[in-house]
Amino acid sequence: MSFDFKRQGTIASNQYAVWIEDDKGKLIKTLYVTRYTAKGGYLYRKECLPTWVEKAKPSSLPSTVIDAITSATPSSGTQRYLWDGRDEGGNYVEPGRYRFYIEATLYWTNRVLYSGAFLYGGENQENIPITVKYFDGQSNKDMIQNVKAKYISSKRRL
Repeated sequence: MSFDFKRQGTIASNQYAVWIEDDKGKLIKTLYVTRYTAKGGYLYRKECLPTWVEKAKPSSLPSTVIDAITSATPSSGTQRYLWDGRDEGGNYVEPGRYRFYIEATLYWTNRVLYSGAFLYGGENQENIPITVKYFDGQSNKDMIQNVKAKYISSKRRL
């Protein structure tokens, strides 16, 4: 997955998370989440990545896991995230249908959720169709733009 990130100059913004779910909606792996949110910012700002918070339950994650999936909010530019087919425990998942998500808090309660489905273990998918949903308005909607995703098959273990 890749997207253009434009850091915003407003408060209550610049938070995002990237994760993978199975076809039943179970979180398989968080690829990235901004440090402020993961380290408790969601407790002070309930509107901070509520979908990811509900799925990941960061209050129950060990600090080593939080440290592995977080960093400071990145600088503006193209961001890229790669999933290696493993779950949070480091185990390869079974072939099947999966979905990626990118959730961003744009400005206070304004947020966006991008998603796309792909077949892990299937053929290459050069352009995964992406859906986008805005919540409570589109302030700072240029924070995340040009979302693209593709799946490159790895026959190594399948």
